[in-house]
Amino acid sequence: MHQEALELCPAPHPDRWASLANLGNCLRVQTGSSAVIDHVEEAISLHREAISLCSTSNPSYSALIRFLVSDYELHFRETHSEQSLNEAIVLYRQLADLTTDKAEQHSWALKGLSKKLQQRFALHGNPQDLKAADEIDNSLTRDQGPTVTSAKAEV
Repeated sequence: MHQEALELCPAPHPDRWASLANLGNCLRVQTGSSAVIDHVEEAISLHREAISLCSTSNPSYSALIRFLVSDYELHFRETHSEQSLNEAIVLYRQLADLTTDKAEQHSWALKGLSKKLQQRFALHGNPQDLKAADEIDNSLTRDQGPTVTSAKAEV
């Protein structure tokens, strides 16, 4: 059904991004606990294309980033691909920067970023990853406001 909706919204249809996102979500959800890597990789591709077609001012833009983060997290869980972990970290940073005015989403992005930095620390033992994760965690417990910390700190 979503494939048909995508066909009804050929490029440059203004709502094509939404059909791409819906199809990508269906592929990711279908994989469930036994992820089919091809489906996850197709979901990544579809969500990347949806993001490229959606204006950053669109209220759904941050949701598209969250969808792509979920794709990369699932891909990392199934393949242990460091590239997927690094992509998730980049996207969590981007999402944290996009949602500074939305406390709940901002906090979710920072918590996810901290978790991914801890996972990368477990793989490589880079103390900068652990330090950045600790700083994020400390700021989240110290201050529950919408501008807790900036995700732009480079690691």
